[in-house]
Amino acid sequence: MGPDSWEPADNDISGATALVPGTPQTHTLHDSSDVDWFVVNTTAGKAYQVSLSTSDPALEADLSMSIDYEGDGSDDDWGNVENPFFYVPEAGGSFYVRVESYGAVGAYTIEVTEYDAVSPDEYEDPESTDGTDSANVPTVTLGMPVERTFHLPEDPDMFVLNVTAGTSYTITLSSADISAFVIMVLNVSTGEPQLVAYDEGVTFLSFTATVTGIHVIAVQSSTGEMGIYQLTVTSP
Repeated sequence: MGPDSWEPADNDISGATALVPGTPQTHTLHDSSDVDWFVVNTTAGKAYQVSLSTSDPALEADLSMSIDYEGDGSDDDWGNVENPFFYVPEAGGSFYVRVESYGAVGAYTIEVTEYDAVSPDEYEDPESTDGTDSANVPTVTLGMPVERTFHLPEDPDMFVLNVTAGTSYTITLSSADISAFVIMVLNVSTGEPQLVAYDEGVTFLSFTATVTGIHVIAVQSSTGEMGIYQLTVTSP
């Protein structure tokens, strides 16, 4: 496979190709040592998602994305970022993306999506790639709403609920920002988590506890929408 039109300039960070939000670009890794550099210019108050895709299964398994926040070619997140990668800059500026593979060659598409930034809530771990902090999960009190945010398109949030065997519960989610949710309830009181109830594209879910103990409620936006929502659990 021959080099693309950005070669050889984009082999170095000084020749990084500018990525415009909403405008996908198709590039090639034409040999096993090829490296492609990109730059994303950001705006304060916005969030950015960088995604890679390819129709080549071998290249898909080999693609690696790294992030340089300083523009000096340093290994800030060398090969350790998820695809897609999500970033909320503290202020306007630029960040750089390096794409390479572990040996496979072929064509791939890179795309940047820009969102209005949503701040993480008090229960989020800002160092986690998906926002989850398993050591900081709020316990739900019946009838008392808990307010959370989805600050990433695939941000999963967890809640703890103490249940009583034979009692029915209804989980209700309300939001002006998010239209539908994925809701899952897990029984974690007996060791290995067991699925109790699940639904997607909904705003409420009901279940009846078969054991007394701790259950975990996991929720996520089913549409990738971000924003503020409230979770309430009631029992008749």
